[in-house]
Amino acid sequence: WVRIYLGDAETAIEHLARAIRLNPVGPETFTSENGTAAAHFLAGRYTDAQKWSEKAVQTKPNYAPAMRMLAASYACVGRLAEAQQTMTRMRQFDPGLCVATLGGVTPFRSAAAIARYTDSLRRAGLPE
Repeated sequence: WVRIYLGDAETAIEHLARAIRLNPVGPETFTSENGTAAAHFLAGRYTDAQKWSEKAVQTKPNYAPAMRMLAASYACVGRLAEAQQTMTRMRQFDPGLCVATLGGVTPFRSAAAIARYTDSLRRAGLPE
């Protein structure tokens, strides 16, 4: 996650893949799956981000960070109906989240990545 925050998507993917290989059925695997999704999102590979987000949500259905990443990924690949459905569901677990409070939960540091993430979540229906 530190590598994602620092903008090093490729190293993050390598490290997270190793973590999953070493403990493929661990109770926290969903965090590595979501981290892999975030790293792919950072690298602009939205289809890969979507696939990894779907895995994380499948592993832990009520995990709000994975639902946010899934909604953002869906929006970026043009699947707006699914993005909006995912956002609606995610807001049931985190009703206070809005664009104004998103900064406290974004996994990215760079302004460009934060802007892409924020824009995609807006398209998914995140209120201001």
